[in-house]
Amino acid sequence: MEETTNYIEAFKRFAGVKEGEFSIELTGKEGAYVHYDDKEFRVCRYTDLLWEFKTYFNDDYDLIYTETPFELWGALLEDHNEITQEDLIIDIYKAWKLYWDSKRKDFLNESHYTKVRNLSWGNFQELIEKVKSNQDNTLQDAIEISDMDFVPILALAIRYQFKNEDDFYAECVRILIEEYPDLFSDDGNFDKVVLTESAETKDNSYYIFSIES
Repeated sequence: MEETTNYIEAFKRFAGVKEGEFSIELTGKEGAYVHYDDKEFRVCRYTDLLWEFKTYFNDDYDLIYTETPFELWGALLEDHNEITQEDLIIDIYKAWKLYWDSKRKDFLNESHYTKVRNLSWGNFQELIEKVKSNQDNTLQDAIEISDMDFVPILALAIRYQFKNEDDFYAECVRILIEEYPDLFSDDGNFDKVVLTESAETKDNSYYIFSIES
């Protein structure tokens, strides 16, 4: 009950409204959804955003392509210039294999799956040659070769670079909040409400943005 109250209080402060002037539905790990003034809003804590981001890596890697900005992966590669060419190539291969193992279930015809996978193997070899030539251009090369396949593969490869997987997810969400907040919202507005007057923490900060109704 206290948790629901906090989501309600966060939206009241955000919109300058009183309780009863809007409807709210708490949906567990996704946070809360609010209907107000013929618009739909989402109210999330950091942990809600983190949980959602992790779901993009739950065996349906298409969500990495559709739900994250390409720039995120470029920012991570730039921030982690300690990644060696050799390690990146090894992890792109591991990610490519994981990606295509997960894709097998999407094909009814095994021969069709094998054909498409073999075509992707050729693209993989092309990407590796480009990484060897200019590692700094890896993201752009992945996009140009086949963004739908190789952006998720590159994201998975970057995840392998983190000893602690949770650190990877936390850094991704931090970058999204700090550098690409407009991507959360349909209208580009992304607001934060801190409920207590004490030091700001991940638990007392609520992120509010509009979504499609």
